Amino acid sequence: MSIDQIFVDQISDHIPALRRYARTLRRRPDQAEDLEQDCIERALSRFHLYEKGTNLRAWLFTIMRNIAITQSRREASQQRSALYYGPREPGAVGASQDIVVELKEIIALSQRLTAFERSVLQHMCLDDLGYDETARRIGKPIGTIKSRLSRARQRMRDAVASPQFDGTGTQRPAIDGAGAKMQSAG
Repeated sequence: MSIDQIFVDQISDHIPALRRYARTLRRRPDQAEDLEQDCIERALSRFHLYEKGTNLRAWLFTIMRNIAITQSRREASQQRSALYYGPREPGAVGASQDIVVELKEIIALSQRLTAFERSVLQHMCLDDLGYDETARRIGKPIGTIKSRLSRARQRMRDAVASPQFDGTGTQRPAIDGAGAKMQSAG
């Protein structure tokens, strides 16, 4: 008999105990059965990690408990996401027009920044680099990078808050509450 077959036989001796433990972790029979199968599958795929001579039952129970914890966390995260974003219907694809509009607005806003500020924003926000790596790539001190990033973000916030911004990079005339164009001073 190979070591693999001996290991499989030892695991099969613990299946009734695993089944009972799965039912305590998952109250629904179908979920308990899935948990049991996931546990056995994981144990078989990682049998090389089992230390011979140790308690196999405890090892299997630990695997099952860890799988159950991971599944519970995933379910909780999905529930929070559904509460925050709303439930998604299977096969439904959300509208992307607002994302495209926002992206165009961001691109238009970034044109108002200096080339250096755009470069810092690109490295920090789009390339997801840290201050150290950005400073190294641009060849400036970290303090300069931090200040330029702060200025760029503030200029972007100010531009978004500006009533003259229309998302295309062009200025639009300010309109008062009655719909008449307001006179600009300057």
